Amino acid sequence: LLGLAGLLVGCPAPPTADSGGGTPGADSGEVGDEGGGDEGGGGDGYSGDTGAWDGERLYQFYCQPCHGDDGSGSMLGPDITERVWSFTDAELLQIILEGTDGMSPINLEEDEASLVVGWIRESFPPASE
Repeated sequence: LLGLAGLLVGCPAPPTADSGGGTPGADSGEVGDEGGGDEGGGGDGYSGDTGAWDGERLYQFYCQPCHGDDGSGSMLGPDITERVWSFTDAELLQIILEGTDGMSPINLEEDEASLVVGWIRESFPPASE
């Protein structure tokens, strides 16, 4: 798994539960079911009824600052659009949850990290051969 270290290198540490972080909006009221109805958060990626975030929203909050909206990378993190296809879903979960030599672990539950992996797979398909 030596290649894992280079996949997501250089990203800053995410907010932690100790610093008021954690899953965005889960406790803070930043985003959620403002109307008190049964429909949830109105298509913004957050379900106020369950406190659940979808893969895209989680990617945007935790991964986009380093890897960009389109996964092409930035000064803080590498392009992941092709690299993700050299890893299994289990390896990507390990990278997200445990970090690498160049990336801090992301403060997500395993089911949330699985949503991110699924969204990445859908959003960054492998290049045509």
